[in-house]
Amino acid sequence: MGSRLNSCLLGIARLRHSEALRSKKFSDYIGVNGEAAIFPLKCDTCALIGTSGHLRKSTSGRDIDKSYSCIFRLGFSPTRGYEDQVGSRTTARIVDSFRFYPFLKKPLKLVTGPFPSDFWFLFDPPAATSLFSLCPLLKDLRKTPVSQNFLWFSRAVERSVLNSLDSKRLKNGMNRISSLLFATRVIEDAGCESLTVYGVPDAQICKRNLNISIPSLYWDENSFHLCDYGVDASVKSTNSKASVSIVPSIAERRLLPKWLEQHFYASDFKFPSWENWTSP
Repeated sequence: MGSRLNSCLLGIARLRHSEALRSKKFSDYIGVNGEAAIFPLKCDTCALIGTSGHLRKSTSGRDIDKSYSCIFRLGFSPTRGYEDQVGSRTTARIVDSFRFYPFLKKPLKLVTGPFPSDFWFLFDPPAATSLFSLCPLLKDLRKTPVSQNFLWFSRAVERSVLNSLDSKRLKNGMNRISSLLFATRVIEDAGCESLTVYGVPDAQICKRNLNISIPSLYWDENSFHLCDYGVDASVKSTNSKASVSIVPSIAERRLLPKWLEQHFYASDFKFPSWENWTSP
């Protein structure tokens, strides 16, 4: 009886925790009409799929598809052709507008190409006039057989994410950041109770291993090596316009452990695992 009561109370606490997070987020997202949008997701067990070439050795695709209620992916990391490694389901992609807009020249590629997703969360939104011109294209995509849903982060959310990194960005000369920390905001708001992170190396990996000849992007064997004479691939890729997905920076990855400890009852890192990491 006591164990059942404790289990029930824990369930209620978790529900209140997730609802409290979500109730504060109604004005943090902007829909295709340019107005504040209600956050659309409610999740339980979650996975975040990154970009690292470690995933090339993964055979977890089927487990990823079956084991999680919601699957989040960073940027334009493909699933088609890599189903055995990273799975095929995508609940949401978190993408910077800089890389998203070129796809709108042929918007059906977002449906028929290698990046299918139920939801798209975009940061760095355009000016209001540009957003207005994009609305017809995005609304048409929502009418396709595979419905696409688009949300931008509000400027307030963007500022809070960038402020968390400002001192590190200035120190490291970062002009752009990846979608990693924006993904953490979406995952928080979705109320995930557990999170497994795939394909995101820890911040110190290149200090322990000066040279790691694994590609930084699992779908591109010619992408920068993960570590090259102690230099992290993110240092080289951050300012590159050639890649469709920026490698998460050292500064961003350094913030992950504390965030995980604060928000989840269980968490884990796979492909690669993180040295000395233990789940809360």
